[in-house]
Amino acid sequence: GEAIAAYDRALAFDPDFAPAWYYRGVEKHMAGDIAGAVADLEKAVAADPDYVEALALLADNAAKRGDAEAARVFAGRAAA
Repeated sequence: GEAIAAYDRALAFDPDFAPAWYYRGVEKHMAGDIAGAVADLEKAVAADPDYVEALALLADNAAKRGDAEAARVFAGRAAA
């Protein structure tokens, strides 16, 4: 909870700060909020289309939910 609140404060100052979206997504992922994590990771990638870590975690989440096409696309972007 404290980490997410800290990321929320950072995002209040700069809503395009991709690392805050990424790490907030990681916190949500670890807490089991996969939908919230994916939403935050997508915002990280929207802010920085080359954010490799966010793309890789999006690929991993897509693979785990059985979406092979999305996993392939995200993994390909992360590898590029």
